[in-house]
Amino acid sequence: MLRPLQWGLAGLALFFLNRCAVNQTHDVQIYWHVLNTGRSGSVLPYHTEDPLTLKNALILANTHNEQMAIAGEDYLQTLIDKDRAFAAFLPTISFAPTFMLQGKTAYAANNPLIAEFEPNHTTDLPVAGNMDLHLFRDVPALQTAGAFAKMQRAVLLDRQALLMLDVARTYFQVMHSEKQVAVLKYSIKVARQRLADIQVKEKTGVARPVDVFLAESQLAKTQNELIQAKADVKNGRAMLAFLIGVPAVKGPLTGGLKIPSINWHIDTLLKLTETHRQDLTAAHERVKAAAAALEAAWGEYFPSVSLNLMRYLSRDTFPNDVDWTSMIQVNVPIFQPD
Repeated sequence: MLRPLQWGLAGLALFFLNRCAVNQTHDVQIYWHVLNTGRSGSVLPYHTEDPLTLKNALILANTHNEQMAIAGEDYLQTLIDKDRAFAAFLPTISFAPTFMLQGKTAYAANNPLIAEFEPNHTTDLPVAGNMDLHLFRDVPALQTAGAFAKMQRAVLLDRQALLMLDVARTYFQVMHSEKQVAVLKYSIKVARQRLADIQVKEKTGVARPVDVFLAESQLAKTQNELIQAKADVKNGRAMLAFLIGVPAVKGPLTGGLKIPSINWHIDTLLKLTETHRQDLTAAHERVKAAAAALEAAWGEYFPSVSLNLMRYLSRDTFPNDVDWTSMIQVNVPIFQPD
C-alpha cells in the first residue's frame, strides 16, 4: 500500500510527464507554416476518379508527400537544437529534500553537546539555483544552432521547389502522352484505310507489292508507338499518384495553369536567383554555421563562471541556523585529454 508521500511523488511524476508530452499536431503545423508561406495548411479532399488540376496536384503533393514530411522533421530537430543552445543561458532550479536516519552514537550518551550536533535523524529541504556562464563558447554555439535552423529551413523550401517541378513535369508529361495516344489512334485509322486502298490498287495492277509492304510497315510502326504511349500514360499516372501521395490518379487532367507573359532580362533573373534559390541560401547558412562552430570550439579555451545559490526551507543538519549559502566558481581550462 502506498504511503501519502509516495502518492505525492507519483502525482508529481505524472504531472511532469504530462507537461513533457509531445504535441505532434503543433510540431507539424510549424513546418506546414513554412511550406504554405504563412497560410494555414489545409488538407485537400481527393478521390481517384475526380478531375485533377495542376494547382490541386501541387497542393496535394505539398500536403501528402513523405519526402516533405521527412524534411519537415529535420527542420524541427534543428529548432529543438536551437532551443537547447539557448537553454545554456538559463539557470537551473532544483528541489532536493534529504532525510537522514542513523543509529545513536555511544559518545552522545555521555555528552549532550555531541547529541545536539549529531542527531539520529535530520530533514533538509533545500532549493538550489545554478547558472553557468561560458559566453565565449555558448554565444557562438547559439549562433551555430540558429544558422543550422536557417539552413534546414532553406533545404525544406528547396525540396519543396524540386517536388513542385517534378509534379508539374510529370503532370504535363501525362497530358502529352494522352494527346499522343489520341493522335496515334487517329493515325492508325488513316493508315489502315491507306493500306486497304493500296491493296485494292495492287490487285488492279496500279500499285506495286512494295507499296503494300511499306503501308503495312507504317501501320505496324504506328501501332507500336501507340502501345508505348499508353504505357507512358500508365507509368506517368502512377508516378503522379506517388508524388502527390494518393492511391491512384484515374480522373482527367484538366490543366488550369495560367502563366503570365513577362519579358525577363538576364540581370533580373540573376538577382532572383540570389534571393530565391533556396539551395544557395542553405549553402550560405552552412558556411555561417561552420564559422560559428569554429568560434565555439575556440571558446572552450576561455574561462567560465558558475554561480550557485541555495535556500533552505527547513534545515536540521549542522549548522541548522544557516538559511542560505552561495558560491561563485571560476574554471580556467589548462589541459584536458580527448
